[in-house]
Amino acid sequence: MSRDTERVVQTVVRSEDKFLLAKRTDDSYWEFMGGKIKTNESLKHAAIRELNEETDLELNESDVKKFREGKSYTSKADSRYSLNPVLIDINEEKTQKISKEGLSNEHTDFCWIELNEFFDYDTLGQFQALENLGIVNGDVAISIPVRDNKVLILERSESSSSSGYWNFPGGKIEDETREKAAIRELEEETSLKGEITDSARPYIGNGELGYWRIYPFLVDAEGKVELNDEHSDFRWIRPEEIENLETLGTGKALEILDI
Repeated sequence: MSRDTERVVQTVVRSEDKFLLAKRTDDSYWEFMGGKIKTNESLKHAAIRELNEETDLELNESDVKKFREGKSYTSKADSRYSLNPVLIDINEEKTQKISKEGLSNEHTDFCWIELNEFFDYDTLGQFQALENLGIVNGDVAISIPVRDNKVLILERSESSSSSGYWNFPGGKIEDETREKAAIRELEEETSLKGEITDSARPYIGNGELGYWRIYPFLVDAEGKVELNDEHSDFRWIRPEEIENLETLGTGKALEILDI
């Protein structure tokens, strides 16, 4: 690490399934709170101190249900700073302590969000904290096959995770582009051929195996559906009918693609 590099704690605060973001005064970007780590100060102590300086949470170490450190990384906004992400879990009743009026002059607003809302907020490199803490596992590409104004959705089989839930064809992005991953997964899971016609920004989706960053693609599909062993059934449905099926947030893909 360079002698001129400043160590900064980046505090990901979680309560139940909600995460704390704060809006920066200087540029209106949203971020996980934090600040410079003092000499000989532990990450845990620095995280609690910074939260108490920047909010009216009034945290003590006994308020922290879980604490975890992640791999440090260089700030993309300013290479002079080494960011050290930490995860702090606090009780839900403690979240009632924080108020807009209690924020320091570093921030103008705050919000508690679910992870699938993360990319609705304009941040500067904050996603890497979620990766380095192992909160988000990796990247997934999904295809939304379209035919006759209907979309194809698949039911997970008993031999797969999330059995009984419905989702779109997709899987982890390997050593390939997102687009190639989407088409490859479509063919592997349904035998359909497809051509991508639209795409959208990613979102964070929750599955039985944790959170993933998901890249959705709209696909003009051709061929006969033949399922592999990951799925037991399929349906061509109107987009609004997805509300009648049990999914793991799959409808978010339709929402951000404006279908």
